[in-house]
Amino acid sequence: MENKHELENLLSAAMPLSVYRGCIVSKIVGGYSIFGHKVKTPAEIDQIIESSKEFINKSIKIADD
Repeated sequence: MENKHELENLLSAAMPLSVYRGCIVSKIVGGYSIFGHKVKTPAEIDQIIESSKEFINKSIKIADD
């Protein structure tokens, strides 16, 4: 029995839009869509979320006391 990615369990033909790891992901023909990117696998969704988190982290400025 093959283990499905959590994203595959969240999204279905009946509900092609879901919140995954705090981000809106939609199921489209041939894959998924997130932040305007179209990808084929849930692993690619995870990579986009991780790189986005890193980008946001680097853009936050911490005020010096």
